[in-house]
Amino acid sequence: VQARLSWHERNPARDSALRMRTEWSLAVLLIACSIILNGIGGLWWGAWHWNMWPTNIDHDVSRVWDWKHPQFLGVSARDWATRVREPAP
Repeated sequence: VQARLSWHERNPARDSALRMRTEWSLAVLLIACSIILNGIGGLWWGAWHWNMWPTNIDHDVSRVWDWKHPQFLGVSARDWATRVREPAP
């Protein structure tokens, strides 16, 4: 943030409305992705189950870097639909 503010002070003429909209849009997109991915990890058993199946993540650390089945995709469509319909306790 500090770098962006100092750049704006040095280059006020180059700071267009399009640039600002693009930056804010990207920031909102990244925040939404962060909330969704962290919500999946914190609220769904499927993401927790990924740690234990097919092998325990503590014993098979290579799974962390294997993108064939990432943890955030450990939530099935059925789990997602059930979680969305049911109110939180």
